Amino acid sequence: MTNYQPSGEIAKAFKQYINNEIPPRFIDTSTMKFVEREKVFGVFQDEIAKVTDQVIVASREVIQEIVKYAIFSHRWAAEEPTFQDVTAGKHNIGGFEKLKRFCKTAKSLGYKACVV
Repeated sequence: MTNYQPSGEIAKAFKQYINNEIPPRFIDTSTMKFVEREKVFGVFQDEIAKVTDQVIVASREVIQEIVKYAIFSHRWAAEEPTFQDVTAGKHNIGGFEKLKRFCKTAKSLGYKACVV
């Protein structure tokens, strides 16, 4: 994932949305790695690159449709992977398979990101 940065009105609109509307971090469904807000453009760069300044000025809904994510709400068990476990690559923690299945399902439904 690159640290892609759009320019002009596109950058302004996306940065405002990302800073005000999305969680501070989420999981990239392709890599199973946490992504901080600063790296969000890299996850959605293909979709963002197709947007023109005119479309952004006219429609905030365009951004919401591009930067969409699935939310995993569930009951936590005694052994669940923590943020530290996932970022450290500890895949043998109880509950990791559940998280992996969720990311796979979210990806199959067209989501590039998910929040736990």
